[in-house]
Amino acid sequence: MNRIQVAFPEGVVVDYEMLKTSFEGSLPDQDDVHVLAAAVKCRASIIVAENLKDFPDKVLLDLNLEAITSDEFIANTIDLS
Repeated sequence: MNRIQVAFPEGVVVDYEMLKTSFEGSLPDQDDVHVLAAAVKCRASIIVAENLKDFPDKVLLDLNLEAITSDEFIANTIDLS
C-alpha cells in the first residue's frame, strides 16, 4: 500500500477497469480515461484535476459529473465548514 492509500483508504477505487473501454475516444487525452471510469464507478459528482480541458463538459454532463480545480475544491470545502 502506498502513502495515499494509507492516509485516504476511502479514496481508493477498485474494479473500474471494465468501464474504461466505454469511454475510449471520449476524452481529448486518453491517459485520463481511467479517471473518468473510476469517477463513474464510485458515483462521484466531481473530478478534481488541473487539466480541465481534458474533461470536457459535453462528456461529463451526461454522466452527472463536473470537473473542478484543486483550488476550487479547497475553496468549496472551506465554504462548507
